[in-house]
This record gives sequence, C-alpha cells and structure tokens, in this order.
Amino acid sequence: MFKKKPNLIRKLNSDGYVYLKNNSVSSFLPKIRKIVKKNFNLKTNKYLSMETEEFHNLILKTLNSINKNINLKKMQKVIAKQFSETLSFDEKFMVSSFTTFFVTRPNKSPKVKNETEFVSFHRENFYGKYKYLNYQYNFWFPIFDIDLKQNVKYIPKSHLIPDNKIKVKKLRNFSIKKHSAAHKCGMNYAPKKIIKGVELKKARRFKVPKSHYLVLDANLIHGNGLNLSKKIRYSLAFGLIPSKRINKKTMPINFRTNKPHYVNL
Repeated sequence: MFKKKPNLIRKLNSDGYVYLKNNSVSSFLPKIRKIVKKNFNLKTNKYLSMETEEFHNLILKTLNSINKNINLKKMQKVIAKQFSETLSFDEKFMVSSFTTFFVTRPNKSPKVKNETEFVSFHRENFYGKYKYLNYQYNFWFPIFDIDLKQNVKYIPKSHLIPDNKIKVKKLRNFSIKKHSAAHKCGMNYAPKKIIKGVELKKARRFKVPKSHYLVLDANLIHGNGLNLSKKIRYSLAFGLIPSKRINKKTMPINFRTNKPHYVNL
C-alpha cells in the first residue's frame, strides 16, 4: 500500500522532520473538514473580534464533535502503518490518548496573544519528566492546505541539542487556566520560555506541501506559529511512541480523556 522510502528515516534523523502524503487519511479528512466548516461558518472578521475564552469554547466544541463523529483511533492506526512502512520502521507504536486541535487566527487581531493560540518554541519534554517523551514523534495535520505564512516554525538541527544545554523559564500567572477550554484544546496553562541554549534567531518555517502532513522528532525545537496569513489555520496533532519505550505501569492519566497518556493502537 505504501511505497518504502528508507532515505526518509535518514532525513528524519538528520533534520528532525519529514513530510508525508495525507492520501492515507483521504477517507477521514473530508469528514473532519465538514465538521470544521459547520462550526466555523462565519466570516473571518467575526472570529478576529472574539475574546480568547469564547474562541476556545468554540474550538473545544468542534474538537468534541470531531472526537464523537470521527474514528480517530482508526485514522491514527492507518497513519502509524504509513509511517512505519514508508520509513521502513520495524516498531510497534502507542498513541497519545488525546488528539489536539489547534485553531490559530491571523496575527493581525489584537485578541491573538502569544501562547493562547499557539505554543512558543519548545520540545515535548519541557512539559513532562517521563523519559518516553524523548522518543516521541509528533504528527501535525493541516486540516486545509496551508501556505508558507501559516506554517509553524522550528530551529534547524535543534533535536541534537542535549537537554542540559537548554535553560527555560516558566511563565507564572498566565491567562490560560488549568483544565480550561484552552488547556483542553492543547494550550499550556504554565508555558515555558527558552532563555538559553538555543539560537532562536535561526528559526525557519516548515514548508508543508499541499496534501501532506508533518512528522517531527519531538526533541526538535518547534512552535511560535504566528499565523501571518489572512486565513485561520486549523490543525490536528497527536504523538506516537515506540511501545518498547513505555512502562505502562507508571503511565500517568491524562485529564482530557481520563485514560493513560499513551494507549495501544
């Protein structure tokens, strides 16, 4: 079903990311798009004037509808198969028990503030001490095709930087509250800012091609997805981790699903 491209694993190891065709989810995407269009059926300017809380309540409503009407587990299983076969991986994977739904308005709106609709530069282990996060692969799906100005950013080769070389500072008294709608959608209630060890000035935007999705090493510093276009950016994200890297007995329960952080496919 999937054409093997072992050179992609070399690129993933070297650059920290690859792009894969989304034809494997062609039966799921139209249904997801239909749900998004149904919930976001107003002109963009209407959403630009929304307060953050109202906007995130709408995002959460849409995510709940996607979870209810789309068999995301089946979709993730197909994606994991494509990922393994295309990159010639001989691994069994576990998947995050929750799927994140990011909706990012054009940055021209004063309502769009850092860390309320996109996460600043980070790697996944900033937000968890579990060692398995060092082996995570992030999957990021633009629900609709995006242009360069809508892509999120990354720091080239930053997945090779040791953790002990990076220093971060936690932002306190942040506007997003724990277990709020924004938090349930994927935003952080206590975001961390990189203050040392990463040359953030070297940031580039990903260039996700039309009809593709992004796979990245979770250690690649990524984020800061200012949407510089005139259109809202919609994306889904989840993680895969090789099963052998996870101790199921010590797996924490995720507040979004009341299930273990990672579950079997």
